[in-house]
Amino acid sequence: MDGVGINKWGLERIPYSRRIHFIHLSRYLERKIGEISFNDVKKTYEGKILPETHPKSVRVKSIAGDIIEALRKGLRYEQVEGDILECNNVVQKSRRKGSTYHLQGFNWEILVVDYPVVNAFCMPGGKI
Repeated sequence: MDGVGINKWGLERIPYSRRIHFIHLSRYLERKIGEISFNDVKKTYEGKILPETHPKSVRVKSIAGDIIEALRKGLRYEQVEGDILECNNVVQKSRRKGSTYHLQGFNWEILVVDYPVVNAFCMPGGKI
């Protein structure tokens, strides 16, 4: 039998669309790459990273925090209202699980850099 085998860890459900896609890297490896890349960014912009108490940092972190919390609430939103059949509860639980699994264990870190070029990006594992 020819073909490529796909391990269970290599498949993941996409939030909202519920489609399944193939993951080339394990969750651990993806987050490790994010950490290493984020540390490289810190070194690259050393001396230009604004302190956490700087007004721009406070504003950006507040906005990012609101977005992250809204995302978490939105993904948890799929709660059942009122008395609905038990099968609907099972469906709702499975939807929540598929939507939030990829966010578990994130250590959110946000840097604000004093740099003339306006740019924003994120890296795996909650690095912004």
